[in-house]
Amino acid sequence: MARNMIFELMLAGLAVLAVWLIFFRDDDNPVDKLPGPPRRPWIGNAWELLQMPADKFLDVLVDYTNKYGDRYVFKVFSLRVLHISGPPDVETVLSHSKNIKKSAPYDFLKGWLGSGLLLSTGLHWHKRRKILTPTFHFNILKNFANVIEEKTQDLVKMLKEKNGADVSLMPTISDFTLFTICETAMGTKLDDDQTSATVDYKNAILNIGLQMLCRISRFWLHNDFIFNNSSRGKEFAKTLEVARSFADNVIMDRKAQRAQNKGEAIADVTDGIGTKRRLAMLDLLLEAEEKGEIDMDGIRDEVNTFMFEGHDTTALALTFGLMLIADHEEVQKQGEKSMTNLPNLHDIGESRNEKRKSLDQSEESISENDFITVTRRKTKVRIRSDLFDIPTTEINMQNEEVEEENYVICITSSQCLPKQMAMAKLLRTNNHRNITKIKYKSPFKVLVQFETLEDAEKLNNCPKFRELGYRCEKTNKKNICFGIVRGVDLELKEEEIMEILESSAKILDVKRLKRTNSEGKWVESETIRIRFMSTSLPDYIYAYEERIYEECQTILGDSEHVTMSNLSDMKYLEAVIKEILRLYPSVPFIGREITEDFKLGDLLVKKGTTVDVHIYELHRRADMFPEPEKFMPERFLGTEMKHPYAYVPFSAGPRNCIGQRFAMQEMKTTLSELVRHFKIVPKVKGARPRVMVDLVLRPVDPIYFYCFEYKVENFMYTKSRMIINKIVFFQLTLVAHNFLNECEKRKQIPFYSKMTSND
Repeated sequence: MARNMIFELMLAGLAVLAVWLIFFRDDDNPVDKLPGPPRRPWIGNAWELLQMPADKFLDVLVDYTNKYGDRYVFKVFSLRVLHISGPPDVETVLSHSKNIKKSAPYDFLKGWLGSGLLLSTGLHWHKRRKILTPTFHFNILKNFANVIEEKTQDLVKMLKEKNGADVSLMPTISDFTLFTICETAMGTKLDDDQTSATVDYKNAILNIGLQMLCRISRFWLHNDFIFNNSSRGKEFAKTLEVARSFADNVIMDRKAQRAQNKGEAIADVTDGIGTKRRLAMLDLLLEAEEKGEIDMDGIRDEVNTFMFEGHDTTALALTFGLMLIADHEEVQKQGEKSMTNLPNLHDIGESRNEKRKSLDQSEESISENDFITVTRRKTKVRIRSDLFDIPTTEINMQNEEVEEENYVICITSSQCLPKQMAMAKLLRTNNHRNITKIKYKSPFKVLVQFETLEDAEKLNNCPKFRELGYRCEKTNKKNICFGIVRGVDLELKEEEIMEILESSAKILDVKRLKRTNSEGKWVESETIRIRFMSTSLPDYIYAYEERIYEECQTILGDSEHVTMSNLSDMKYLEAVIKEILRLYPSVPFIGREITEDFKLGDLLVKKGTTVDVHIYELHRRADMFPEPEKFMPERFLGTEMKHPYAYVPFSAGPRNCIGQRFAMQEMKTTLSELVRHFKIVPKVKGARPRVMVDLVLRPVDPIYFYCFEYKVENFMYTKSRMIINKIVFFQLTLVAHNFLNECEKRKQIPFYSKMTSND
């Protein structure tokens, strides 16, 4: 009896010790010094986590970021969760080669995704990544193009049948992406009689996300044994069975096709040029199984992973994207103007002599002082136009101060101007009087102030100064800003460039600068100078720009099919998609469990800490993206990011999204076709749904839109019809001409010559 009591006491003691070690041990940790919501003794923020409603979870975390900054700590018992949203911190975490293990909540999905690419780590992850990387090779994506286009045409046909009725976006687009991923990566076409199965599968995915979120907020359900035996765990098991059975059917169908075809369509053959033909994902996995590199459970894990990630994330991106495009009509059709971002001005901090020295060593000897090209950091921009397409350009800017006078003429020259006495003599010789002040800004620039406007105008129009190559301009505003744009087509005249540019600041003029060639002669360069009337440079300059509809029509021309080359040329559409993913990243958070101590700046992050990367808040930082809540695709038209990790919709580093090129291909094809065929209109202008996060970023409220088919002929039909009309007109004219000649030969009068106008 005594022995049994001692044994029971020992077991109880061990249980208490285990609970203490897991939940209540509180070692010193450097991250505890960071701000965060107030922590209670022993339990930390477990109570706050329990109180968070599922549909408010994202809102609470965004509020914490706004309140506590780029780094804050959320503590649950002894577990520290470090939340980060600053680009340098994001770069450190995502680019780390050792800390690639997913955080603990991802383990809740192991019953569904097993050891697939999303959840695996270490050597197992490296091995699977190596097997699957060829799946998204360029040649494979080219083979997918026809399937994606076919599915897109089915979507267009279905929307046409709606006849302008409102459409619920998420279920419609989710069907499209699920059918597309099955027929491309899985090689299995879902028949129409499988509609109920697809609905069950999509509902299962939604329920899995909600159940996972519920489990995260209830810490006692983190234990597998407790969860599996709870009512929620049993419901979760039923949901998993639906998702797994759908994927199993896809695998079995493909295996049956392989057996039926006896490997003819998917055998290990060459592609005709001596290179081993690349296989789609499921075929590649089944081939690996035959070689003993993966078992059936591994195939099931990867298929479940890619079925989920390949359809749900893309469906959500397209849903949010169509919502934004519908709400911004100017993005669909001709918007006339696009914005080219100019970098913010910084003090160059160089003396005039240093500027002159750098000028002498520069490739283009620009002789207009005070806007000399002194580059600290080059910024690439692209200016597109319906008149011209400027290649990637460099913009450099400089400010100058001009005294506020009523009658001031600014004289500039590419050569050194006469010095004070010589300039005074030149002015007197040409009968320029009533001068109150002459101020030298540099050897290349002089300000001359007059008493009257008439005297100022006289110098401004002086033919002698023009003969000498001096440029005279009236200056009567206090601040003038200059921007220099490189890479502008030499065929464009200054007047043409002036016509297509616009800015929030008044553009006074555009001047093409000169450079010295190899022979030392002055020739026109591809650099233009833009002069603004403003106290500071504007944030944007504008040029005529094609929007999605015009871009697609211009690129596709008479072709009815979209090729990979066509998609790569759709730069504006790509910018639209990037802006969609900035505002609504499909995966708003990425979690890492730290397996090796590392430094986050000056902060030591210990092993066992969880780090959550907040992509949603990262993409809405005002210092990285001005006016962050505004939908502005022009941000991505050629401008460099202020930080390489300020925009990571597909993650980054070693665990970046393996299917991102496939996702971009699918989104480009879908959006280009929809915008070509329909005018997309929101059901409620300016409406935005509440969003929540489970496995992905998801709208809480349904999103509706209208698709109105264009009744006018599209570009391709109109163009072809014009050609046909010209041919028909030519043929009719030729027939009439031959008929009249034949009549003339026979001396006969054409019968129609006797017809009256009434006939």
